[in-house]
Amino acid sequence: MKRFMSLVAAIGLMALGAVGAAFTNVDLGVSGDDLFVRPGEWVLAQKITQTASGTFTIAKVMVFNTASDEKLEGGHVERIEVRRSTGAVLGSVSTGLDGFTDTNVGVAIPTIANNQFTAPFDLEIWVKLKGNASLAKKFSLGGTKINYNPGGIEEVVVYPSAAATFITQGPIWFIDSLADETPVYRGQKFLAARFEVNNLSVGASRTVSRVDVRNVSDPTKLAGTYIAKIEVIRARDGNRLGEKTSGFDNFTSEDKWVEITTGSYNSIGAYSLEVYEIWITLGDKAPTGHCLQLKAQVRLTGTSYDTTHGIRGIAPRFVVGAPTGFEQLANDPLDAGRIYSGQRFLAQRIEAGDSDLDPYDVRVESFIVQNIADATLRLAESQIARVEVRRARDGALLGEVDNAAGLNAGGVRIPPAGTAIGNNVVADDTSET
Repeated sequence: MKRFMSLVAAIGLMALGAVGAAFTNVDLGVSGDDLFVRPGEWVLAQKITQTASGTFTIAKVMVFNTASDEKLEGGHVERIEVRRSTGAVLGSVSTGLDGFTDTNVGVAIPTIANNQFTAPFDLEIWVKLKGNASLAKKFSLGGTKINYNPGGIEEVVVYPSAAATFITQGPIWFIDSLADETPVYRGQKFLAARFEVNNLSVGASRTVSRVDVRNVSDPTKLAGTYIAKIEVIRARDGNRLGEKTSGFDNFTSEDKWVEITTGSYNSIGAYSLEVYEIWITLGDKAPTGHCLQLKAQVRLTGTSYDTTHGIRGIAPRFVVGAPTGFEQLANDPLDAGRIYSGQRFLAQRIEAGDSDLDPYDVRVESFIVQNIADATLRLAESQIARVEVRRARDGALLGEVDNAAGLNAGGVRIPPAGTAIGNNVVADDTSET
């Protein structure tokens, strides 16, 4: 009798352990343009949560593309990975993807590492598209199955939130978007955006006939008045497709564009990809604090083909910065010593350095020199015949005064007001003593 009761108890415990897990699809919170994926890109396609307590070993995950139409075939997928929310990979597959669109077959992903859990956990399923994946195709991971131990149980994920449907899009995307606002400066030429044109799945050449841009930044948009030049450059060799040096009135328009027509180096071969750069040169009166972030579109032409494509993704954001002067301004210690009446001597040596991001030279307008020696021992101002400021490397004179009035009080200005200073420019990113 005891043996029978023990067996029943054991079966009861196993049943509780076997049905303890419940896997639920999590809403990814993506919509609009975030659902568009470019060929060659990784995307978080599904997140699954498991909230029951216990010890679980995930043995296998089965995924299916259940998109309603225009399904992306498995042959256009490079890799599928199952990861922990920390990024640790449980398993991946890069072959055997033919069953991706067949709900009776699917793609099996063995999970052989980082697969043991002793508390509630999340799983992420990441999909990487091939670089030549077909465009305008859809994938949505519905009906996902989880095989886990103990018990070798297979559970179908519950979908209180529908699986996100992603669409392969293009053929043109911004790349290298920056997360932070980057300062740029008056007169500076800077890389405002890069974009790729993906022609890998097309057996015919295309021509970038025109690139249109406008500034969609906020809150304070930099107006086209302050743009000196916009250039479109082929990234791999620096060759220019086209440029524009005037006609920027539409730069901040909501519905119009600044158009840059191309004339050379603008062809993209069949089954190939090109990366292009948009370079902007600011005018010398660009107001500080004004912002720039490009939105762009590209006109692609070819045999029986003429289409204008919006560039998807997000371009970097820039703000016009203010010059900052010297970053290093330090006294260079001198040995103390005796001086004598009528003697000309070196009283101070200063090192000034520029090392900021702006492209400007630093212009010194004047110096204020003060005698801060012990007030009871200071030389009288009337005993100072002349104060000079010279450049150390060549002795060039910047300024001088023959009247030291104020030297022992608030300081004396060199050169005096109304007197021109000379040899006073420190080149950008250099130093002078």
